[in-house]
Amino acid sequence: MATITGASITVVALVVSGTMVALSLASATFGPRVARNFVRRPSTHLIIGAFVATFVYSLVVLTSVFSSASGAFIPLVSTWSAVVAALAAAGLLVWWIHDLAFSIQIGNVILGITGDLARAIDDQQRELARLVSSDGPVPAPSNTAAIVLCPTSGYIQVVRHNDLVRAATTAGAVIHLEHRAGEFALAGTPLARVDPPEAFEAVGPKIQRAVVVGAYRTLEQDLLYAIDQLVEIAVRALSPGVNDPFTAIMCIDWLADGVSRVEANPVRGRGIAGSDGTICLVIPAEKTAGIIDAAFDQIQQAAVGHPVVTVHLLTTMSRLAPLVGQSSRDALRLHADTVVERALHAASLVKDINVIEAAHRSAITSMAGVQPA
Repeated sequence: MATITGASITVVALVVSGTMVALSLASATFGPRVARNFVRRPSTHLIIGAFVATFVYSLVVLTSVFSSASGAFIPLVSTWSAVVAALAAAGLLVWWIHDLAFSIQIGNVILGITGDLARAIDDQQRELARLVSSDGPVPAPSNTAAIVLCPTSGYIQVVRHNDLVRAATTAGAVIHLEHRAGEFALAGTPLARVDPPEAFEAVGPKIQRAVVVGAYRTLEQDLLYAIDQLVEIAVRALSPGVNDPFTAIMCIDWLADGVSRVEANPVRGRGIAGSDGTICLVIPAEKTAGIIDAAFDQIQQAAVGHPVVTVHLLTTMSRLAPLVGQSSRDALRLHADTVVERALHAASLVKDINVIEAAHRSAITSMAGVQPA
C-alpha cells in the first residue's frame, strides 16, 4: 500500500510536469491564446483525477493497516481494490501520453480550432433561431436615449439575447447594443442605449447582467477569435525563427473554410422582435469584409519573401470568391492586389515574379467571373 501511495503522487507530479512542458511548447509554437485549448482538454483532468483518487484511497487504506501482539489486520478487499485502481490509472497514463503527443501535432491543433468555430456557429444559429428576427429596417436610437455604461473594462464574452428581449418587452423599450461579442469595452463607455429613457431604471441593471464582460476573449459567441488563432499560428510559422511555410499554407486553407462558414451564417445588424412582434433589441452590424481583413491582413504581410505562400494565398482567394457576397469579393480583390504588390516588391527572381503574376491574373479572372450573390 505504501508503494502504491508513493507511486501515485509521483505520477501526479510527472503528469503536471508533462502538461507544463506541453503548454510551454504550445505557447511558443502556436501562441498563448491557443495554449488555453490545451488547458481544457479532458484527458489531463481525467489522469490527474485518477491518480489523486488512487493516492487518497491508498492513503486511507494504509492508515487502517496495523499490527499488534495478537496479530496484524490487513483489509484484503480494500488492498486489492487499491491494486486494481493503480492498474487502471497506469492504463490511463499510457493513454494520456498518446493523447498528449497527438494533441500537439499542428494538424490536430488547427482541426481543433476549426471544430470549435463550427460548433460556435451552430450554437449561435440555434440561439438566434429561438428569437424572432426582423429583416426590415431597424430603428435608430433617439437623441434622448438613455445610455447604459459598461461597469468594468474587458472583452464582451457573452450576450444573453433572450434575457435582453425579455427585459425590453416587459419594460416596453428598445435596446440598442453598442458592442458585439469579442469587442473590447472600456469602463464608463456606452454599453447600450435604451429608448424611451424612462425605461432605463427597469432595464439598465439587466443589460449589465446580460452582457458578460471578462478579461479575455472566448469562442462562445466571438467567431473572429477562431480566425485570429489560425492567423497567429500562420504568422508564427512564417517568422524567420520558424520558417515553416507548409503550416502557414494549412492555416490558409482552414481560414478559407472558416470565412466561408461565417459568410454562410451571417448575423448582421438584425432587429430582434419581442412577443408582440415589434423590434425590441438591435444587434450591431457585422461586416463580413472585416472577417476577410482579419483572415488575410497579417498573413499577407508575413508572406513577403515566401512565393509559395503568396501563390497559395491568391489561389485560396479565387476559390473563396464564389462562396462570399459582393462586399467580401471586393475585399478579396483588394487583398489580392495588395498581396501581389508586396510580393513583387520583395521578389528578385524572374521565375518567382512570373509565377506570382500568373496566379494574380488567374485570381482576378476568377473573381470577375463570379455572378453576384
